[in-house]
Amino acid sequence: MIIRGIEDAPYVLDKYPHERVRRVFLSPELDPEITDFACGMSEVPPGSQSDLHVHEGSEMWFCISGRGHIIIGDEVEELRPNMAVWSPGNCKHQLKNDIPGEKEKFVLLFFLLPPGKEKEIVKEWRQNNPKGR
Repeated sequence: MIIRGIEDAPYVLDKYPHERVRRVFLSPELDPEITDFACGMSEVPPGSQSDLHVHEGSEMWFCISGRGHIIIGDEVEELRPNMAVWSPGNCKHQLKNDIPGEKEKFVLLFFLLPPGKEKEIVKEWRQNNPKGR
């Protein structure tokens, strides 16, 4: 069994114009016995967004709090708490906390299948926190 809370999860703080916090809870980079997925959290403050990006594997998100839009390919959908969405691999996607009047962070769990994209978060966190290896 592997348990990792938010206080122990490696994270990076992305700066403007793509301000957000990205955390990794479970990953082969942290736990070699995990081989087929990674799990983390994105926290997008009001008025911000992630970068528009593509990666090889598929990704699933589950909205914890706040509201915002997700762009997957050419589709745009609003997400609210307790909603899940899936994106195939090699498909551009982006998170936006752009709902007028929204004051809450747009917080989503993400699941990467297969793992891989989360490695950049763990690598940057280790570079900035050498004792946190």
